[in-house]
Amino acid sequence: MVRTRGSVRAGALGALCAALGGCGSPTPSQGDGSGGLGNSGSGGTATDGAGSGGAAATGGAPAVGGTLGSGGHATADGGAGPGSGGNGGGDGSGGSVTGSGGAGGTATGGAASGGAGSGGSGGNITCRTDLEGWAAEAGDGQSTTTGGGDATPVVPTTLEELEAYASDDQPRVIHIEGAWDLNGRLNVASNKTLLGIGPDAELRGGVRIRGYDDAFVENVIIRNLNINGATTDVDKDAMQVYFAHHIWVDHCEIWDGVDANLDVVHGSNWVTISWTKFRYSSAAPDPDHKFSSLIGHSDNNADEDDGRLKVTLHHNWWAEGVTERMPRVRFGEVHSFNNYFSSAGNNYCIRGGTHAHILSEGNFFDGVNSPHEFNSPEDEGTAHITARDNGYQGTPTDDGTTGNGTPFDDPPYDYTLDPNAAVPALVQACAGPR
Repeated sequence: MVRTRGSVRAGALGALCAALGGCGSPTPSQGDGSGGLGNSGSGGTATDGAGSGGAAATGGAPAVGGTLGSGGHATADGGAGPGSGGNGGGDGSGGSVTGSGGAGGTATGGAASGGAGSGGSGGNITCRTDLEGWAAEAGDGQSTTTGGGDATPVVPTTLEELEAYASDDQPRVIHIEGAWDLNGRLNVASNKTLLGIGPDAELRGGVRIRGYDDAFVENVIIRNLNINGATTDVDKDAMQVYFAHHIWVDHCEIWDGVDANLDVVHGSNWVTISWTKFRYSSAAPDPDHKFSSLIGHSDNNADEDDGRLKVTLHHNWWAEGVTERMPRVRFGEVHSFNNYFSSAGNNYCIRGGTHAHILSEGNFFDGVNSPHEFNSPEDEGTAHITARDNGYQGTPTDDGTTGNGTPFDDPPYDYTLDPNAAVPALVQACAGPR
């Protein structure tokens, strides 16, 4: 059941806002605060007309700017266009995420010297920053995901400091500035927020969120970071979630992991991955293995994984170079919604393996091969894929319900589902660090 929330869970957002230094206004404003706004789009010009008002102005293009520091909104507003004939038309309604303005009202008769018509307001893209999905849910003794909460931010200046802050047993909000060459990996312990400052904060190596079967890592937020996994020493993954729960990866860009960009394995649970771009470059270490994400690493791991691996992926972008695993799922209850798939030349996008329970909803598949498939006829007998309300362009259309396993088609949490036609512009404008 799709439910649009009127407000975000207070615990998660309150703690995150504290970590970010306060949340900005939910509507566009002139003040830049600490989050910053994107550049405004330019408004269209209304046309002249004798006896009828000017036509509505079309809105400006979506802005990509704005930092994420205070829930930063990237907005594009169209301006009013003057009309010279007749009485002015009324203001149009707000445009869609593509930036097209609403229609202006029609002017009635009058002399050519009549009042000016005002154009429709332009499209408005807001890059949302709230927590949705499995990571917002209670379980395993944790009520939601808050990371380091309201801990005073620390700013490491040496690699040794960064490693110590990330791996100690204290709640931490760690502000990361600039580019860092890791010693192969950065180990992240419980109750941490890693927050990139600005769009250029980068970790080169692997991020390891890994506990033990009797001592999971819990309550971690990784946000606003570029992660280049080419030199990783984390089982060849750019990011690994392993024996961990309540993990939120948000507004990151992750690329060139040797085996994977982001894997969720070994009984991990309550995970949300949002507004993140995944890709492979021409310099990827293994040009024949550009496989982005596994959820569940083995058919033989039911003891750890059955009933767990609850993962939400929303508003992510699988972009150039990715050939498979967007994701490839075993065992989990996986909700993929409002993601954008544009990795032309791929083999497949979403694949269900043994006992996978997948809901693919409101995604947009753009010129890609095999949006949804099963790993094998045998796996189809135990798995289930529900595909609904997706958009397809230049790719096979296969919405529907398939597989003989148990369906997962009614997530227990509230979430905001955007129309699939809005997804390409929205995700390309907002995914990745701000």
